[in-house]
Amino acid sequence: MKLFLMTVACFLHLNCANSASTEVKPKPEVSTEAFSTEIKDNLLENIQQKVMDAFVGSVIAKNPNALNELETKLKDLYKDKKQDLILYWIGYLDYYKSIYYYEVKNSKLSEEAVTEGIAKIKQIKNKNTEYYAILGLLENFSLQYARGINAMSLSKSVKESADMSIELDPNNVRGYYVAAVNDYYTPVDFGGKKKAEKLLLKAISLPAQKIKNSYMPSWGKEEAYELLIKFYISTGNKEKAKEIYKKGIAEYPDSYLIKELASKLI
Repeated sequence: MKLFLMTVACFLHLNCANSASTEVKPKPEVSTEAFSTEIKDNLLENIQQKVMDAFVGSVIAKNPNALNELETKLKDLYKDKKQDLILYWIGYLDYYKSIYYYEVKNSKLSEEAVTEGIAKIKQIKNKNTEYYAILGLLENFSLQYARGINAMSLSKSVKESADMSIELDPNNVRGYYVAAVNDYYTPVDFGGKKKAEKLLLKAISLPAQKIKNSYMPSWGKEEAYELLIKFYISTGNKEKAKEIYKKGIAEYPDSYLIKELASKLI
């Protein structure tokens, strides 16, 4: 479904971005280690696709049962295994729960879901590149619910999360995607739209996963193609947009995100 909903929402408040406090925060505890692969459970096989299927199922049924059922299973697994990877996927699922409630115009439950997702990721003490990427993704979406100084602080935190993801792994496509979204939807008057193209070109040059693993995230690259095509369309460069569209469709032939832009390239 449409990951770009997150970017549309974050645009509403990113005009506060560069007004954020310049207070220097203590450097967070981080980890350069990859996800632990010691945990083996059938629930985590192709978990990213399971979350997406639950989201689509909830949208079609017009109720969140599929998402809630999967979340319950993940929470039960976490109680048993206590692995950070499970918290990651709970946070990712909360992101889609928030989008679901956003689509059905229940802003209260949408805010609750994304807030819960952020809390899940923040409780992880030693975050690696992937945790910072998902944190930035969640923070971006939650910007629509922030006000005043909270919006300023959160907008700054989005950038810090993306930057930390890239610092910990300069070849993580998800870090670049979140950083690009943050820049793309920040108004020009507030310093935005200067780095998005470069960040997105970097993102599509990277593998969705370094080593194929059904337990691990692969989101970000397909969405980077979509946003880069939009960037070139918005700047009037349709030839470049067509070029990226062809590359994106070649890599993701079944992509709804990319295919829906075809009519804008005529």
